[in-house]
Amino acid sequence: MPVKIGELRDRIVIEEPDGDPTIDAHGDHSQSYRTLASVWARMTWSGSGESELGDQYRGQSVYAADIRYLDGLTTGCRIRWNSMILEITGISDPDGRREQMVLACVTE
Repeated sequence: MPVKIGELRDRIVIEEPDGDPTIDAHGDHSQSYRTLASVWARMTWSGSGESELGDQYRGQSVYAADIRYLDGLTTGCRIRWNSMILEITGISDPDGRREQMVLACVTE
């Protein structure tokens, strides 16, 4: 079912990678981003979990972002929302009509 325009109450910034990642002297990867679009969304918390990064576990929150259809969006993009950065892990067009997208996201 399509999201009604009044339900899109969260302003988010979608960022895309700006060039190739760089590697510093310690072997750490760094990626810069640029703004792809600033859009209205309905952000919904979906749960939480843990991920392993090296020898450490870190907590993650999982969100769904409902937005109007946006060309050029990929899972390489990320979202800035309030003070959080969210990695886009999945993109779907629920009814196939190119009107709406649901983005699966996790905190970085």
